[in-house]
Amino acid sequence: MSFTGELEARCPHGCPPFETEVWSFIRGDASPHLREAILARECNLLLCPGCEKPFYAEAPYVYFEPAAEILAFVFPESYKKRAA
Repeated sequence: MSFTGELEARCPHGCPPFETEVWSFIRGDASPHLREAILARECNLLLCPGCEKPFYAEAPYVYFEPAAEILAFVFPESYKKRAA
C-alpha cells in the first residue's frame, strides 16, 4: 500500500503557492505504476497551475520493495546541502 500527503508547493518560477498531494511512502511491489513513475523520474513531478511548468515537489519519500530488498529514502535536490 502506498500513501500520499498534502503540502503547499512553491513554483520555482515565482508563481503563487498551491496545495497538492505528493507521494510520501511507495510500496513498489504493490504499486507497479508508481515504480514505473520513479524509473521515468516522474514521481512527485508537479505542474504549476500558474505558469504550467513542471517541477519536483520539495518533499522526501520512502520507497520500499521487500522482494528486491530495497528500502530507500529519497530526498529532493535541495536537501543536498544537509547531507553532512
